[in-house]
Amino acid sequence: MQLLCYPIDKHFFSWKTLRLFGTLNLNRQLNYNLLKMRRLLLLFLLLFSFLVSAQEVSHLKGSSSCVRSGSLRRVNSQGAIDEEQSFGDGAAGRDKEMGKPPERIRGEAALTDERGHPSSDLLKVLTTFDVCHDGSWDSIIETTQKRWIRREDVELWEIPPKDDPDPRKTYDLFTQLEMTQAIHAKRCDYDYAIVLGASAEPVRQRYQFLKEEWERGVRFNKLIVLTGDRPCVPGLDDIEGPLPQNETEMMKRLFKQMDLPAEWDAIVLFVDAPKRPGMRRPDTIDTYRKWLAMDPKPGSCLIISSQPFIFRQASNACEVFPSTFKIHGAGGGFTFERYQKHPRGLPILLDELARRIKIHHATCYEN
Repeated sequence: MQLLCYPIDKHFFSWKTLRLFGTLNLNRQLNYNLLKMRRLLLLFLLLFSFLVSAQEVSHLKGSSSCVRSGSLRRVNSQGAIDEEQSFGDGAAGRDKEMGKPPERIRGEAALTDERGHPSSDLLKVLTTFDVCHDGSWDSIIETTQKRWIRREDVELWEIPPKDDPDPRKTYDLFTQLEMTQAIHAKRCDYDYAIVLGASAEPVRQRYQFLKEEWERGVRFNKLIVLTGDRPCVPGLDDIEGPLPQNETEMMKRLFKQMDLPAEWDAIVLFVDAPKRPGMRRPDTIDTYRKWLAMDPKPGSCLIISSQPFIFRQASNACEVFPSTFKIHGAGGGFTFERYQKHPRGLPILLDELARRIKIHHATCYEN
């Protein structure tokens, strides 16, 4: 019996042993593959962490290099606005980084909440300056138009001065509405850079701001300078040499006098808009239309203005330009120190806010 069973038991034992060793080899192979996957996953996580850290560092250094993340940035600046040195919608503003990390700009979204109603920041301004309204946009627009907007024939430096009993509070309120911060280019490459006209000092600072953006890495194919037949004013448009005849001549001469990139000479175009009938000068929209009448090829536009006018003038461009143009606004800021020195600082901010509220619904501006 033992002799008969022994071969059978041996065969059975060998078969079980082979199956066991086969299972062990399979488990070993699976464990090896899992180990490789873990190592690859760990390597991927380390690489991802490195890229995220590098991106954060690039954001912190945004003032010295062009950020390709596509976000508008807010920077505390040493910009300026000087109505004695401004004409029409123009205002001075030169950015100087203060070393704080940039924040995302909300743009026109600063005026509205997620439901499209007036934002809490806007309502605070209306309450601070005793604006009566029923909470609707129609009511707010009607009241602010009546109370804050200057007459069409009155320039910024002709607005009556107005004291501000609490300038720090006022400035902070308008900062929440994105009306004091320097705004930098969202992209590194544009088809057009468009410098808006103003009086001499703001023009210098807008040229300088664009130069600093160029040095930061921003590029454009054509430089468009929008100006027009606005008579120059002594003390307001003084530059090297005799007083220019009009703003167009002044902006051309400043372009030659300043130390600007040599590459701009081959791509600059000065657009000279005529006076509006019955008015002393063309306005910004007139200069937009004058350039569009030249039938420029659609493309991306970096519009150079200065605070507190940047978002409204970019929104005006959205209303006038065909939808085939992409509009970004940029320019220097409006510091608290400068605001404190201006007897007309408060009425200028209120006037600009009323104009901005009226066109808050512009849809093509990219925030």
